[in-house]
Amino acid sequence: MGRGQHRRKRQSRAHAAGGHVAKRALATVVILGSAAGFAIETGRDSYSAQQPKSSTSVVVTTTTTSPNTSTTISVTTAPSTTLPVSTRIEDPFHSASLEAYLATRTDNVTAALYDVTTHQTYIYRPGIRQVTASMEKIDILAVLLWESQNEHRALTAKEQSLATKMVEYSDNKAAESLWVTIGQLPSVTEFNDDLHYTGTITSWDWGEIDTTPHDQLQLLKAILLPNKYLDEESQEYEQDLMENVVDYERFGIPTGVPTSATVGVKNGWYPEPTTGWQVNTAGYVHLGKTYYLASVMTGENPSEAYGKEVVNRVAQAFWNFESRRANS
Repeated sequence: MGRGQHRRKRQSRAHAAGGHVAKRALATVVILGSAAGFAIETGRDSYSAQQPKSSTSVVVTTTTTSPNTSTTISVTTAPSTTLPVSTRIEDPFHSASLEAYLATRTDNVTAALYDVTTHQTYIYRPGIRQVTASMEKIDILAVLLWESQNEHRALTAKEQSLATKMVEYSDNKAAESLWVTIGQLPSVTEFNDDLHYTGTITSWDWGEIDTTPHDQLQLLKAILLPNKYLDEESQEYEQDLMENVVDYERFGIPTGVPTSATVGVKNGWYPEPTTGWQVNTAGYVHLGKTYYLASVMTGENPSEAYGKEVVNRVAQAFWNFESRRANS
C-alpha cells in the first residue's frame, strides 16, 4: 500500500511538554465462545487452545480497557461442551478462508486484534513469543516521548531527525542512537511494565526483544488511546510518523484498506540464519465506525516473500472482519 494512498495528518515536528490522564469506564464482560487456538476478551490473554478440533466454553471477567489499569480474569473451560453455531462468538480467525489458508502455512504465526469500539480483543495462538525486529522502533520512540514529557522538555532537532529516519525509513543507525539516548533496556523495561506487558522478554539488543502480539496491542493503545503515559501531542507526533512510512515498507496492516482510511504501521523483518525469516506488522486503521489496532508476527518463514504474504493475508482478514461488523 503506497505512500500517499491513505489519508495522513502531517503534524508539526515540534514537541511540547505536557500530560493528562484520561480514565476509562470499568467494564465487566462475560463471553461464551468456541476456542481453536485463539482467545476472545477485552483486556488480557484468557485462554489458549492448541487443539483446533476441541470446543471450549470460556468465561472472562475483566475490569480494564486501558493499559494502565489492572485486570481480573476468571476462565472456566469445558472441553466436552460444543456451543450451537448460532451462539458462537464471531472472530476473524474462524473465517473459513483464513482458517484454510493458515492450515497450509509452514511458518509460526501468532496475531492479535483490538476493536476500539467494542473493546474486544481477539488473539490467535496466545502466548507465542516472536522477535520484534524493527517493529520495536515504535516502542523506542514512545519511551523517548515519555521521557521528554517527564523532563518537561521538547525533543531536540537531532532527536526529531533520528525519530523520522527510524520510523519512516526504518533506519537502524537512528534506532541505535535513540536506544542509547533513552537508556536502553532498563528504560524500555520500565515503560513496558507500566503498560502491563505480560509476555515480553527484553534484551540489551533492541532488535532481539521477544514479545507477543498482545503486548504490542498494549503499546498501540498507549500511542492511540487516552492514557497517563503519552499525552495527546506525543501521541499525534508518533502517529504522524507511522502514517508516513515509505512505500516499500507499507505492507501488512494497510493491506486491502481503502485509500480514504487513516492507517499507521510499523513493520519488522530480518533473516534468522537457523530458523528462517521473521516478518512482523503492527499498526492501526480508522475509517468511520471502523477503528482497530492489530499486530501479526510470524517466524520460521522460508523466505521474506513467504512471511509478507502471511501477514498481508491476516491483515486483509482483519479489515474484512472489522469493516463488515462496523457497518452491519
